[in-house]
Amino acid sequence: KDELNNVLKLVNWRNVAANKRQVTLRNNASITLNGIAQGYITDQVVAFLKTKGVKDTLVDFGENYALGQYKSKRAWKIMLQGQNDITKIIDLKNKAVASSSSFGTAFENTYTYHHIFDTKTGLSSNNHKTVSIVSDHAWLADAISTSCLSMSEKKIKQICNKFNLDAYIIKGQNFI
Repeated sequence: KDELNNVLKLVNWRNVAANKRQVTLRNNASITLNGIAQGYITDQVVAFLKTKGVKDTLVDFGENYALGQYKSKRAWKIMLQGQNDITKIIDLKNKAVASSSSFGTAFENTYTYHHIFDTKTGLSSNNHKTVSIVSDHAWLADAISTSCLSMSEKKIKQICNKFNLDAYIIKGQNFI
């Protein structure tokens, strides 16, 4: 418990200082960028492709952006996947989807301990096993899907309403 409390003191955005040349971490902190960087890179690639006249393609750098339509005829079909072969097919057109899940990088086979942490407890976030967010921006979908693992369904609905997002959460053996 003491070790966890000491580590929690490091979980603070104030430990990250950034300028145009470098990122500095204070107090022996460390960070991972997979909660937003993949979405940001996806958005940058989509923006570049648009400048080159690309209208219909699927971009995937860990998060998906469905630009235009599949073969210029229909929305892109994207499969959301959770544990135990739970899947759902969604249609996307000019939208991004990002998924965060306890089974992405699990530290043991029950998926109780995994790579997404609740910043209040220091333990793995387990309010939900998998959350997928659909947005106009992959960076936003990426950031929100990661944080949703620690949120209540009520809070997820509030955030989705505020930012015009759609959320897919595994409940039981289905996405809702």
